[in-house]
Amino acid sequence: MIIVFILLIFSQMNILYLLSQVEVTGAETYVESLANYLSSSGNKIFIASDTFTRKADAKIFKVNLHQRDFKTRRSNIVEIQKIIRENNIDIVHANSRASAWVGHFACKKENIPFIVSIHGLSGMRLSKKLVPALGDKTIAVSEYIRDVTMKDFKVNKSQIELIRNGLNIDEVIERSKQEVKSIYKTEKDFLLSYIGRGTGPKKDIVLALVNEIIPNIKAEVKNLKFLFICPGTLHEEILSSINKKNKDAGEDYILIDDHKNDVMASLNQVDMVIAAGRSAIESVLLNKPVLFWGESLFGGVLNDKSLPLALESNFGDSKVLEKVYSDKIAKEVTKAIKDNIKLDASVKSKVEEEYGLNINAEKVLSLYKEVIMKHNKEVLEEPPPILLYHRVVKDNIKDSVVGIYVTEEVFEEQLQHLQKNNFKTITFIDVSKALKGDKTLSEKNIILTFDDGYEDNYSSAFPLLKKYNSTAVIFLVTGQDSNVWDSTKNEPGAKLLNAEQIKKMFDYGIEFGAHTLNHTNLTEVSKNQLLKEIYNSKIYICKELQIPVISFAYPYGECNKMAKEAVKQLGFEFGVATDSGPLNFLKDLYQIRRQIIFSHTSLFQFRKKISKWYPAYKKLKSKK
Repeated sequence: MIIVFILLIFSQMNILYLLSQVEVTGAETYVESLANYLSSSGNKIFIASDTFTRKADAKIFKVNLHQRDFKTRRSNIVEIQKIIRENNIDIVHANSRASAWVGHFACKKENIPFIVSIHGLSGMRLSKKLVPALGDKTIAVSEYIRDVTMKDFKVNKSQIELIRNGLNIDEVIERSKQEVKSIYKTEKDFLLSYIGRGTGPKKDIVLALVNEIIPNIKAEVKNLKFLFICPGTLHEEILSSINKKNKDAGEDYILIDDHKNDVMASLNQVDMVIAAGRSAIESVLLNKPVLFWGESLFGGVLNDKSLPLALESNFGDSKVLEKVYSDKIAKEVTKAIKDNIKLDASVKSKVEEEYGLNINAEKVLSLYKEVIMKHNKEVLEEPPPILLYHRVVKDNIKDSVVGIYVTEEVFEEQLQHLQKNNFKTITFIDVSKALKGDKTLSEKNIILTFDDGYEDNYSSAFPLLKKYNSTAVIFLVTGQDSNVWDSTKNEPGAKLLNAEQIKKMFDYGIEFGAHTLNHTNLTEVSKNQLLKEIYNSKIYICKELQIPVISFAYPYGECNKMAKEAVKQLGFEFGVATDSGPLNFLKDLYQIRRQIIFSHTSLFQFRKKISKWYPAYKKLKSKK
């Protein structure tokens, strides 16, 4: 149970997808598949789009990203920034040209990683020359798109990845088995279909089919029925042509899918398909003979010989534009029907291998992690401030000797300052995720730690942390009920947290680390005693409280080589000290510096202690 819980904590990433579209596209279906796959492994998915009709396990935001006027784009940039901040987005992935432009500026302003997928070719507008908006990394869905992008934008090969648009193959098969409400053929009919958009450049394909190609095929194949499976409503010009051709033939042999069936259920009735891009791939998965024809070229029958061209051009959508001849296409389609061609098993196998969702989604996820880790490495060149608190109390403690407390009033003043200056509190669990590429860090991150685990951390600090939407790390002394170790210093006694309080704080998002059984100075005990103090404190938190533990705080901030080795060997990822250790904690994760906050720490001193330069200044003063 504990292991599963830990995995869930560490696998979560907040991912925002951007789309600019007003009708169903292959990019939308791709985002749906990718979103559902990544959501199933614990990631939180957010989608911003003009319209999003698919069923994705995601929070959807309506943003008119397809509109290109300056005022709307500026408004969209602000809206995307707001979504990023309010949902702690770790990475943004744009899947259309207009959304990539907006995402470019929003991610620059918020300083978070940005990925762009290029699904097709586009003209070279002035705005694209000035702002290519290709992200920290670019994904090309086919070889030709990759090569053209590298040439046109002088993109280094290391900056662009070839990753196919993955499909959930099992889902395509299951959808094809859904109830059929509209039947488009009888046993004697041969049903040929075009599946894809009927707008933009593909409107010309549809008109060529209706006006020339389909009638020519019908003249040779008398039992032909032709089905258009297109999203939305076809253009009036197309509808008029269809009506005329049906009237001329004296039968309704050119049909339009009425959208009563699932698209895959309609496609499953078809004997042969003309399609490009994702639609061609889905047809292959349903074992349909395919002729691929897209915005760039007509590739003809899909077989072993033509498959490399299909892969390179995304099944005809992305290649050097070729002139097409309707009579030639009609003859090739007619021959394919008369020859009763079947889909080669080897072609289907290769398409399944190239476009399987799991392998391509994992490639995308690996790219996310790579980009996030690169970003985090740059951020951690100057590590986040790490503060050390002990107690938070209602009023000043007059008889406190060491003054390791702050009042509620002072603590709130400090939290207000952090909020006003856009600091974002994180935990060592967040740092662990960041080092694995699962979370994006910011220059404004800060870690608040509390040593010992006093009861007032719950009664006084916790309400204020919640009020200011902040979190913290509390290091627990697990073998005592109060601070008995302070009795020799004549420090007032104080109760420690109980299990119920700890669990409530953990459920909110407070991290708990170990701080030994008895607050023992680990540099003054034997190895056996040292191991007992560290190990048993961790076991209590993990087993008794069922809370994962990855961080350890050395009592009094004192550690030596033996203590650090023990902490590492016992499975902790971080060991925190006070005034010792390198300035950049990445150089030694088991001796991390912290700045102590005392009862006498003024707001001016607090501001110094959260400055990037302060650890170096403090080290110079203390010479540690």
